[in-house]
Amino acid sequence: MIESANAIRPVIPDRESGQAMAEYALVLGAFMGVLSGVGFTFLPDFLDAMQLYLDQHYFWLSMPF
Repeated sequence: MIESANAIRPVIPDRESGQAMAEYALVLGAFMGVLSGVGFTFLPDFLDAMQLYLDQHYFWLSMPF
């Protein structure tokens, strides 16, 4: 027998649920803002390192032995 979703879900007052969602949105927005700022500074270096890594693999895979 399947129980209803309301019976399984813990009881949370609406005001606390809204506050948690607002805090989550603010923290996530701040975190994503910081990561995007940091990402733009490291992205070219990361892409250069990835290209070098892949070039090394293709070099060794193309060896004639």
